[in-house]
Amino acid sequence: MDGYFDNADGASEFGSGCAAAHLLCQTLRSNVMFNGSSIYEEDRILTAKYCDRRSTDYLHYNAKTTIKATGKKRIEMSLVFSGTPPFAAPMPPCEHTINAECILDLYSKLMKWFRKWGYEIQ
Repeated sequence: MDGYFDNADGASEFGSGCAAAHLLCQTLRSNVMFNGSSIYEEDRILTAKYCDRRSTDYLHYNAKTTIKATGKKRIEMSLVFSGTPPFAAPMPPCEHTINAECILDLYSKLMKWFRKWGYEIQ
């Protein structure tokens, strides 16, 4: 699009939202240059409940999601257990890594892994 950006600082004729998206893209591009392979990283806590109405067992995992710039399976989630072990429910491994081609595949693999142990994400 010719003339989409009006000035050099990224302000557009459509408002500051487009300028913010442009600056985010520039940041991601520069992050790829400096960081090499990782373009996005996110840390969060996942909570899963054991699937039994009589049980009150919960698991807490620190999840680090990384999106890489290249590769076949570009999205990776590393799970590290960070809570108290369950009383009666089975305990999944303390550390686990899931690789996927896209976000939807990652989510379905994560749900499948927790269901294998009898848990559902809350």
